[in-house]
Amino acid sequence: GGTIDASLTRATYEVDYVRVYQDVLGNSQTDTTPPVITLAGDNPVSVNWGSTYNDAGASAFDAGDNADVAVVLSNAVDTSVPGTYQVGYTATDSKGNVANDNRTVNVVMPNGGTDVGADGLTDITRYSFGGNGADPLPRSLLPVSEMTTISGTKHLALTYYTRTNSNVVNVPEVSTNLGSDGWTTSDVTVTTLGTIPANGTVLEQRRATTPATGGKKFLRLETTYTP
Repeated sequence: GGTIDASLTRATYEVDYVRVYQDVLGNSQTDTTPPVITLAGDNPVSVNWGSTYNDAGASAFDAGDNADVAVVLSNAVDTSVPGTYQVGYTATDSKGNVANDNRTVNVVMPNGGTDVGADGLTDITRYSFGGNGADPLPRSLLPVSEMTTISGTKHLALTYYTRTNSNVVNVPEVSTNLGSDGWTTSDVTVTTLGTIPANGTVLEQRRATTPATGGKKFLRLETTYTP
């Protein structure tokens, strides 16, 4: 303001000192550090097929906020299907910095699935026919064998329900004796009849048939399970 002297052509601006203040609360600083997530319980953890899985959870602390941060879980564990699951944890601080962590959960069958339940079936067999754990398999899901006539020829037929999960395969085989040798898929025809929901999954109803030739013939299901 004021009137500028017409004879003024230059001037000097002198700085006496510069004072710097630090914001100890971090309100004016750029916070790019994500929270730190700490998992409770074991990692990895194993649970039995068909049991109840309760996640131990996790906590998170953010140094920039100097406070705890909420942790969001993702990826549920389906204990009715054996396999490896990853439970995810995500924490986001007030500046939008995101931290992620995960826990490995292995759903396993005790003793490799060889345990026999009250229904006389091994865990692997019960699982392949739609079972959900140690509970006895409903009779309605058990295979049914019968004699039938197809195009005028008597056939031995086996109708069964099966999971379509990638870790289990049911293959009908035929033999003329009950020994360990001689079982084959030759002359066995498999037809898919439909699907039904059971124990939280969808089962395919299939029918295996083979001509009833010769003095005797046996039809069985060979179950292959991959942990």
